[in-house]
Amino acid sequence: WLSIVGLVIVLVCVGLLLSADRAKRSYELQAATMLRTVETADMKLPSSETSAVDTAKTLHEYLSADSTCMVSNSVFIDWYPPAKAAHDDCLAVGKTYNDLRAALSTMKAMSMYITAAESAIKPTLGLAADGEYGVITDLNASWAGAVTSLSNLKPPAKLLSAHKTLVSGASEISTIWQQLEAAQNEQKADDFKAAEAKLPAAHERLRQSSSEIRERVLDQQRSIDELVADL
Repeated sequence: WLSIVGLVIVLVCVGLLLSADRAKRSYELQAATMLRTVETADMKLPSSETSAVDTAKTLHEYLSADSTCMVSNSVFIDWYPPAKAAHDDCLAVGKTYNDLRAALSTMKAMSMYITAAESAIKPTLGLAADGEYGVITDLNASWAGAVTSLSNLKPPAKLLSAHKTLVSGASEISTIWQQLEAAQNEQKADDFKAAEAKLPAAHERLRQSSSEIRERVLDQQRSIDELVADL
């Protein structure tokens, strides 16, 4: 009987060790799968010249691995050091992986905002201010429409400040074109020249808001690069 009991104990211990090792390998597999999705996404990028926004779209599409680091026999991490080490490593990878997904989601939101903002401004770009009455009227209407469209956009939090600057800059230009059309209608040459003189500085302020948006996008890309490097 003692030999049978001893054999049973040995078998139980072996079974527990095998289960604990399966838990360890499960954690390792989950971590490896997360890393593999990042590597796969990187391989799918068209070239090194791919824009930050396109990079975010491609990466985000592939980052769909399970990052919960959960297994059915997680009790073994309490007494089997290799399983605990694999679990801790999986959690660390999972945190960075989730942070990367969040960063890519923000980049996608930035992309959508930038596309919408460009569409709002685009109607104003094809009109040349050559002094003709019809062109001034069209520019006035185009800038008024641009301000309305920009004001209705919902920027991601990281672009909120730049968005406010953009709307302010577009509103300033729109106001100048209103003044130009009014001066044209009333044939007030001095008022027309005074309003016209304000356009270059107003356009420069609008350009600065675009630069601010570009800087926020570059900052986000740097954050993404750092997270990828940490994986």
